[in-house]
Amino acid sequence: MIKKVRIQNFQSHKDTELLFVPGVNVIVGNTDSGKTAILRALRWANWNRPVGEAFRSTWGGDTEVQIDTEDGHCVVRGKGQDNFYKVDEKLLHAFGTTVPEEVQKILNINEINFQRQFDAPFLLNSTAGEVASHFNRLAHIDLIDISNRKIKAWIKDIQKNKNIEESKIAQYRQELSEFDYLEDLETDVSELEEKQTRLDMLRKDVSDMSIKIQAVEKQKNRILFLQEFLANDEETVHTLEQSVSHYLELEERINTLSSLIVSIEEQSQIIEELTEELSLESIVTDMLKKVTFHTEMQRKRDQLKSLIFSIESVIIRIAQLTTTLEQQKAEFSKKMPDVCPLCEQPIPHTH
Repeated sequence: MIKKVRIQNFQSHKDTELLFVPGVNVIVGNTDSGKTAILRALRWANWNRPVGEAFRSTWGGDTEVQIDTEDGHCVVRGKGQDNFYKVDEKLLHAFGTTVPEEVQKILNINEINFQRQFDAPFLLNSTAGEVASHFNRLAHIDLIDISNRKIKAWIKDIQKNKNIEESKIAQYRQELSEFDYLEDLETDVSELEEKQTRLDMLRKDVSDMSIKIQAVEKQKNRILFLQEFLANDEETVHTLEQSVSHYLELEERINTLSSLIVSIEEQSQIIEELTEELSLESIVTDMLKKVTFHTEMQRKRDQLKSLIFSIESVIIRIAQLTTTLEQQKAEFSKKMPDVCPLCEQPIPHTH
């Protein structure tokens, strides 16, 4: 508790000393007599506010506010050539706009220790929530309220992220639905590959048939030669009759080959049709790319499922922490006394 305050060269106070008594102290005086300046001086010493030089007296000299406490400590806030705090003769420098920890521990003053002329009556005009928050800070249990707010904000962020991810999943599913035809396309590609194999086999057969046709042409040329020979030499007729018989056999083979040629022509028609189908190779390549993209989309979908599972795990963990918090509140309510140690008024308990 503050026992004495001395103010030097601060606004209208050249050298003012105030003695305080236990309990509530009221400062009264005429207008512009320096009442508010006393509060400013106390705030300057306690919170290092205001900053600058505007509060210093015009007649010069160092500005100092000295606060003596009942437990024997002395805190001095000064400003001249140096900007300093002095705690029990120990000088403190280079603290910027903050207040040294030693000063905070000794003074232990906050806003509720000051009330200005036109402030509302202390706590009487406050809402029930503001009064509860005030006493929570006094009992150092305001961390529960802070934790509740942070958890609610955390849950809100998680829910927001969940909604975003679900929206992305829906969008990905819609995009994937555009590639449903790829499964049928894979079947078509397999059929084209089979037809390509058949085409290669038919080309080989055509090549073999061409070789056989050349052999038949050679036999025809030999027969023509023999016919010319028979026209000039009757003595070799008997021998040639055997050759004619052989020729007939060859002609039968030729007929068989003609049938084969017809079959080859039919196969050539099929080959032309397959060649036209092969012209779709670029389209098939594009389709294969789309199949690859479809596979990548499925992989991303699996990743999103894993992310959703992680989010759901976090939500379960939050629910567990909320249950633990409620249990701690109930335990605090049991241990809190029925009468406030500060104002000696009954404390209502909520269940």
